Amino acid sequence: MARHHQVAADIRRLIRARKLRPGDPLPSERELAVALRVAYSTVRLANDELCRDGIIHRAHGRGTFLAPRQRAPRRLRHRLGLFYVDPRNSATAYSQRLTSGIQRAANLAGFELLIGEFSSTDLVQGRTPEMLRRRSVDAVLLDGAIREHHLRFLEDQGVLYVVTGTCPLPLDVPQFRLDGERLGFEITRELLKNGRSPVWLDVDLSRTERYHMGLELFRGYSSAIQRYGDGRHALHLCSLHADQIAGAAARLAQVGLKNAAIISQDWGATLLPAALELKSSTPRDLLIVPLPTAFTRQEFVEANAVQWSQFLEAEEIGRRAVCALVDVLEGRSPSLRTVSIETRCALVPIPPTARMELKCEWKPVDAFAMERHGHGGYWRRLEKEEGGRDALSEVKDRRNEKVLATRADS
Repeated sequence: MARHHQVAADIRRLIRARKLRPGDPLPSERELAVALRVAYSTVRLANDELCRDGIIHRAHGRGTFLAPRQRAPRRLRHRLGLFYVDPRNSATAYSQRLTSGIQRAANLAGFELLIGEFSSTDLVQGRTPEMLRRRSVDAVLLDGAIREHHLRFLEDQGVLYVVTGTCPLPLDVPQFRLDGERLGFEITRELLKNGRSPVWLDVDLSRTERYHMGLELFRGYSSAIQRYGDGRHALHLCSLHADQIAGAAARLAQVGLKNAAIISQDWGATLLPAALELKSSTPRDLLIVPLPTAFTRQEFVEANAVQWSQFLEAEEIGRRAVCALVDVLEGRSPSLRTVSIETRCALVPIPPTARMELKCEWKPVDAFAMERHGHGGYWRRLEKEEGGRDALSEVKDRRNEKVLATRADS
């Protein structure tokens, strides 16, 4: 349970213990923070929750008071759940921004959002997350290290869900995600076409929190090297994690920085210019290409770092996922579309900096219909798309075309 939920429960008990009547004042938030031995901000969040439930109300300049009894708790139309699946550390910047977008979209739609953790260990030990056990939510959104056994558990429980994380999952899973392979291919291609060599990729597949996105970036990167490298370019990999930045700088300087570029997905890359100053006399020869995420906007100010025309916002992914789920729950849409963010990049070298033009397309991939089951439901993948074309048949046709072409060549 989040800390402010526990504090809200403590305040409810305090109200009952003091037998306060409607209109009676409550202790100030700072007094409550001292009495309950918690941070002032935690008490404020707890009071925000009690205000939403109609237990208390604030009067500007006067204080906080017990609400009149006729003010019943506000009943929202639906509740959505957001699960962080197998979190191994504190929330990443992506997850924080994703949560912000989901929260904002849920509030605008009049939905309450409950947030919790979904642990594989709990599943193995037979423990069901509380919001599922109590049937507190109508549907859930998933972020984190999602695996098929998590999804099968939700389907067995009859819970509607949509995935917003970066884990590559089978085609029978409804999800809103970035196509990392396409992004890695586009960036690498533009660098090679503009004479950058060698092109390095910041990737460390041993770091589990970025394993799937790193793997997709690597696939796109290696495909572009094979296609546009003319056989003269090799794969150059190194990790720019903060605790490895000194070794990475030494390695880059040893191979050579002239016309070189590195694609970075770790915030530790912001330390790279300073580390290169100690290893090379020409540190600005290396072009740093951070991924177009929000942290690059704040951290990279060096002239040799690519500036993006726009950024891939996790808030927008969360907002679209919630809107799609709400449309299904309220009957405005009979199906949910899986959406992939396809990117196109174009490098524009404008001294003294380089600019990367980015275009994003939200491309529907598959459609799913909702089937009722018990207290909830599950997603059933539609056999045919709106155009009447069977998605699986298209895959088979392309495979058959390759077989026929191979036979014709032989």
